[in-house]
Amino acid sequence: MGKNNRLIDQMNALARKHRNENVSNAIRNITPQFYASMALALHRVYGFGAIRIARVLEETRDIWGEFEGRGKELANACYEETGIRIVNDESEIPEDER
Repeated sequence: MGKNNRLIDQMNALARKHRNENVSNAIRNITPQFYASMALALHRVYGFGAIRIARVLEETRDIWGEFEGRGKELANACYEETGIRIVNDESEIPEDER
């Protein structure tokens, strides 16, 4: 029975390692896409040029760092300061706002 437990523990450790690697890879791929789409939106909607977009991206990185690891607090600050609600799931939106 001991060998089976060790095997299960090894498999779980391997699964955790791969999960962490997958999350890291997803973040490395998604983050540039997010910044690029935001930069294009600022250009297309408001006509921002490279200098203004760079300023916005720099401020975005500063805000991201300010709230690092505290996504719900960041989403709450966004709502409080802008009125824009950022949610992971529509069930997080209050009934009266749907």
